[in-house]
Amino acid sequence: MYRRLVKDLMVPAANLYSIDIDAPFADAITALGNALAEFKSGKRQTRILIVKDKDGKMVGKLSPADVIRSMQPNYDTIINQEASVRVEQFDYVIDKLRQSMQSASTPWDNLVQIARTHKVRDMVRKPAQIQMINQNESLNEAFHRFVLRRHNNLFVIDDNGDLVGMLDMPSLYGAIVEKVKEELSL
Repeated sequence: MYRRLVKDLMVPAANLYSIDIDAPFADAITALGNALAEFKSGKRQTRILIVKDKDGKMVGKLSPADVIRSMQPNYDTIINQEASVRVEQFDYVIDKLRQSMQSASTPWDNLVQIARTHKVRDMVRKPAQIQMINQNESLNEAFHRFVLRRHNNLFVIDDNGDLVGMLDMPSLYGAIVEKVKEELSL
């Protein structure tokens, strides 16, 4: 039986759209809007942008959710997302924090000011080590990371740690559907 690898399903780095870390907020909004439209039309395999530094090295990703999070100042410093996943039964604590933050912040009302002052570097999310996977890992390992860590995408790296692609949940799900249909002759 053929052992499928991450590199068999990943979107190659050459097919990923990127944006410079020093690009303005407005450029990021436009690029993400274009990426989403192309994704919906089937012209693109992913709707996120890879963020690169001045040397062209990948430093993170940018998604619409990252843009929205960046408009809520200090949100990530008050509520640790890794910890909040582990303490879901204590949502009442997190809700109290959210309520206190909401009264102090008005991101929608300040959208134009944010657009004038923010850059991609203010929005970029650096991938955690657990969100990176070697291209030669099995799909079993990718499956575990998606399920256990609740990621929507994984950064695919080579043996040198350089970005070679991206694996997203829809691609993995597509492979699951394909395998079930093939194995059950559907």
